[in-house]
Amino acid sequence: MSIKFEYQPPEDKGETAKPILEPAWYNFHVLDAYETSRDGAKLVTKDGDPYIQLKAEEGGTGTWIYHSLFFSEMGAKKVNAYLHATGTTLKAGEETFLDASQFVGNQFRGKVEITSYNGKQYNKITRVTPIKGEQEQTEPMETIQPSKPVDPDLEENVPF
Repeated sequence: MSIKFEYQPPEDKGETAKPILEPAWYNFHVLDAYETSRDGAKLVTKDGDPYIQLKAEEGGTGTWIYHSLFFSEMGAKKVNAYLHATGTTLKAGEETFLDASQFVGNQFRGKVEITSYNGKQYNKITRVTPIKGEQEQTEPMETIQPSKPVDPDLEENVPF
């Protein structure tokens, strides 16, 4: 069976590029995470190290950036920083198993820089930290004095 169709070439709108964020710190949340390619193969580097690809959206503009976490000796520092930034409850030295689904919905603060590849500019997240709470962002930190038991013999209100 054949279907009648009249082809119309798409309009040439010029090169449409993804919006580029200015270099700065931004708050992100993870929209999606992948550990396999479109054809179903596990994501691995040339050296055979597995990695997870995160699609992170900047909260104010809706611009998204891919961010990769490489599970190798060299990538461990970046993975640890990401887990810390997203509020992991792991203890130092504790081993765990991670899969892409665990990263969806995570929030973090990321330092964005502009880089280029094959003549095209794109954003790259170069550092991550935890998102500070609303109180910490708007109010100065309150100094909390430790509560110590007071020895009545050592009171400082003694006149000299």
